[in-house]
Amino acid sequence: MARAVTLLEVVFAVLLMTTVALAIISTIAFIARLGAVNEQTLAAYEVGNRLLLQNLDDPEQMPDARLPLAYGERHRFAWEFTEEPVRMKVKQDERTQQAEANVSMSRYRLATVRVYDYEQFSTGGGRRGEELAVLTRLYDPFGVTVFRNKDVTERVATSAAGLRRIMESINPGGGEAAPMPPGEQPRGSRTAPERP
Repeated sequence: MARAVTLLEVVFAVLLMTTVALAIISTIAFIARLGAVNEQTLAAYEVGNRLLLQNLDDPEQMPDARLPLAYGERHRFAWEFTEEPVRMKVKQDERTQQAEANVSMSRYRLATVRVYDYEQFSTGGGRRGEELAVLTRLYDPFGVTVFRNKDVTERVATSAAGLRRIMESINPGGGEAAPMPPGEQPRGSRTAPERP
């Protein structure tokens, strides 16, 4: 004759099943949360990369940093772009001295894009949240402008702003700056809304 299950054994079995079920649900929720964070980080790096490429192709067409950038339907990002001059220092020998005499070593630029989570307010507007991605690129403005790809070269060669960029990259800081066209802002830093 089979032994009957006591009430204490039933309660213990239910508690054990509940504990296992909670552990499984917690693991699934953690994996889903981690996947969402990874997706957001990947999207932030993609946005940062596109901003760097846009700056290389045509800096005058960069989006307004005061407005958030949407990536798909789920992500919105604030961003900040900075660019600073870099002077290359090379080991001096006869060949490098001759090359340095022909090529300005101070024409290189360091472009940095920082991408932040954009926190939307229920009343409208928003603010810059947690930093998600930082991308930095060292580049030669002349090489990027002239040799990047055929489309960019043709566009630059047929616009006054593009020709001005070529001249600035050949002789950075030399002579007087070309006058800015009406309504155009000078290049430099673009900053998203600060966190209060």
